[in-house]
Amino acid sequence: MLPDNYRGMLALLRYDDGTEKCVGCDLCEAACPSRVIAVVSAEVPGEPTKRYAREYTMDMTRCLFCGLCVQACPVDALAMTREYEWAVYDKRNLLLNKEQLLAIGDRTFQARDKRLEYQHLNLAFFNVAASNHPPKVASL
Repeated sequence: MLPDNYRGMLALLRYDDGTEKCVGCDLCEAACPSRVIAVVSAEVPGEPTKRYAREYTMDMTRCLFCGLCVQACPVDALAMTREYEWAVYDKRNLLLNKEQLLAIGDRTFQARDKRLEYQHLNLAFFNVAASNHPPKVASL
């Protein structure tokens, strides 16, 4: 039986519609004390205010499992799983890419959050990148 505060393998999470939560802000990379995370972010084509992680790699051989990357994530895109059995013959198999981390999240966390636009009704109205704003009224 594992304790409630057990920190196992890391996973990237998705929203309920299948889109990735990670916005490529690199805060997890900056918070990691052992520098195991590498994020390459990019802009969504046609929407310069939206970003995503084009590449996301994690070297689990050097991870301290401290959870600082999970705490630093502003959109809760990272989570610690309860997986502990990761014995491999070749340590290069523990260099995980974005697809592998998303697969860990998919099999561990089946219950997913709704997108932020659906969680907070006023978010879409106050977001400058949203396309459904009311027209501006000319000031006198």
